[in-house]
Amino acid sequence: MLKLKIRMTNGGTYDDEFENVSEFVSLMLDDFPPMDDADEILDVEIDGEKYEFSGTANELYYELVNKK
Repeated sequence: MLKLKIRMTNGGTYDDEFENVSEFVSLMLDDFPPMDDADEILDVEIDGEKYEFSGTANELYYELVNKK
């Protein structure tokens, strides 16, 4: 499970969950991704463990792709 806390460019925040990292990566490539590339990622949890990350959704995407 991948859990994210996200701050949108308009300042609003929300939580989002994905079945796994692969689902997040796949959905970010979709025509209608689950979040904007510029949205700030405030908190990341992968399989119940906090994942240290600071940056945007786009940066998280590239970090997770290169981690595999």
